[in-house]
Amino acid sequence: MDLLRKGILIALILGVITAISTGHQSTWTVCPLGPPTCDFASIQAALAAASTGDTIIVKPGLYRENPVITTNHITLRGEDPRDVRLEAAKPTDVLEIHAEGVTVEGLTIRGAGRGEFGDFGGIYVIGGGAVLRRNILQDNNVGIKVSNAAREPRVQILENTFIGNDKDIDAGGRTLIQGNRFDGELAVDTGGYAEIRENQGLILLINGAALVEGNRFMRVKIFSFPITVFGDPTTVILRRNQIIGLGQEPKEVGPFEFGLEINTSAPVIAEENLISRQGASAIFVNEPKVAEIMLRYNTITNNGNGLWLLAEGEEKGLQRVLLEGNTIERNNLWAVQLSAVDITTQVELVNNLIRFNQGGGVMIGAAGMYRLINNRISDNDDWGVVASIPPCVQLELGLRPQVTGSGNEIARNGKRLKPEEKQLGDGEGNVCPKELLFLKQK
Repeated sequence: MDLLRKGILIALILGVITAISTGHQSTWTVCPLGPPTCDFASIQAALAAASTGDTIIVKPGLYRENPVITTNHITLRGEDPRDVRLEAAKPTDVLEIHAEGVTVEGLTIRGAGRGEFGDFGGIYVIGGGAVLRRNILQDNNVGIKVSNAAREPRVQILENTFIGNDKDIDAGGRTLIQGNRFDGELAVDTGGYAEIRENQGLILLINGAALVEGNRFMRVKIFSFPITVFGDPTTVILRRNQIIGLGQEPKEVGPFEFGLEINTSAPVIAEENLISRQGASAIFVNEPKVAEIMLRYNTITNNGNGLWLLAEGEEKGLQRVLLEGNTIERNNLWAVQLSAVDITTQVELVNNLIRFNQGGGVMIGAAGMYRLINNRISDNDDWGVVASIPPCVQLELGLRPQVTGSGNEIARNGKRLKPEEKQLGDGEGNVCPKELLFLKQK
């Protein structure tokens, strides 16, 4: 018996020591009826009573309030997001987080701004390290707004559903955005450094640096500038995404005429993506300033144009474009249309498969330096390669592209060309004009 009592005493002492060393953590409950059914009738009252490390469980019901979290490492958890509804009592941010390490999960949050013009958030995060998981953000100006560019660690936005918001996420700091479902026309607008993984939605807008991997979007727009956030890279990287449009006719103007639109001074790498069913062009590069763009191992099919490069103007423009290992096939217009007239632009096409396009294979711009190595350009309805050089194209600009290359297979193109058009090339619509036939040499 003495040994048993000593064992119990030792266990109690160890428990007290553990409690003192780790701190006491409480769990509070919130329900519409309040005490004695639960601890509190409002979320804000529970937050006022909670201490660092506490958990607040919100029972099913409707809560009209605008709670503010100011205590670090609080967990606010709804029992079921379909049944736990937090709606704005005032037309401002619904839930504000001004603390570090806060977790919010399992709530439906709606009514930020209540349809008024503004940028109020369903969840507005100012503190660092928040985890926002498995919530429903509905009918807000902005579903989740992050404004913590000077804070660490990053905010995590995980497995949420966004319905009917003017903008789903406006992320101004370091953010992980993963596993979410978006229904809004503008899904994500990033202004800091974001990792965007395994999401589904309509439009992704990137205004900062980002790693975009394994997502399915209908359109991606990059308007970034070179930034450094906490030592993160300045490059925008898109890897293994599906950018699938609405299957519009190639000449139809609509909300998804471009799949990947690039207008940026930051470097862009797009690799191993599938881009399909875009009306005007799968990839549209629109007059970037001092940018490098690398497009590698992408599959670009069933669009208007495959790649449409428009880089012209008085200011110094695009530095370098590399197309390597891409499959560009079965598009309704040109596979690669290069309209650069900046003499400093360098474009390289290496080991690409360009075939079965209803337009031509490669249209070379009026100026710039072009290098084609080991490409297979075959079975396109118009020219295999066409260059802006008289007599193929009559120019009044006094410009002339510099074209080099070797090892290309350029064959069986031009079935839609008229006999007089074929005379400008090799007679089979493969290259235009004759002076570029050296591209086929191996």
